[in-house]
Amino acid sequence: MHTYVPYFLLSYGKSIQVIEPQSLKEKLVTVASELMEYYQL
Repeated sequence: MHTYVPYFLLSYGKSIQVIEPQSLKEKLVTVASELMEYYQL
């Protein structure tokens, strides 16, 4: 679940809010941070 779901959910941007599970929220933060680092100039 934590492999594909975070990437799928990121496509919704700010339209959704993950409440549970906490581990999914943490994975989303990690994935978003990695994407931000990758795309910084």
